[in-house]
Amino acid sequence: MADAQHAHQQLQPGIQSFFTRQPKVLVPPTIPTPGHVIVYAMESTSSRDSGIADTLNTPAISDKLANDLLTKLEKSIGNLLKPLPAVTEADEIAIFAHNIPTDMDRDDAWEVWLDPLLSHFLGFGRSIAIISTSLRDGDKGLTVMARYLRDFVTQYRIDGTLLEGKVLRLIEAIELQS
Repeated sequence: MADAQHAHQQLQPGIQSFFTRQPKVLVPPTIPTPGHVIVYAMESTSSRDSGIADTLNTPAISDKLANDLLTKLEKSIGNLLKPLPAVTEADEIAIFAHNIPTDMDRDDAWEVWLDPLLSHFLGFGRSIAIISTSLRDGDKGLTVMARYLRDFVTQYRIDGTLLEGKVLRLIEAIELQS
């Protein structure tokens, strides 16, 4: 009887075979994925009216360079003198209105997601003047992009040296609009 029970157990799959790790499926950043929209309430007296960016309500980032860069980006957005065109779903900047992926390794967050996303928006070899003309504002525009970057960098602890070149190009493009 013990032999029959032992033979039966050998034929049954082990319990660990039911708990195998599934491979991660990453969606390329060039294809917007539908999902929940992150909504941020903004006061009617925006920083654009006062000329000072509201950095008191932004989450702190442990990397000083990254925090300084994103604060400078937010201030340059707040210093815009004229309104930007309203964003449409077809505008490249609208991709930043989507949810931040949460199932990603910290090491992959920059290389697989944020760097290609920023590179696509800023373009390879695209002039600052052309980047400036693609800037939009509204519910999926520049302000939402800055919030997305801050939230992403906070969540994945992205090093400021990785962001520096791209964020400075974006700030330069924003300053052309002022």
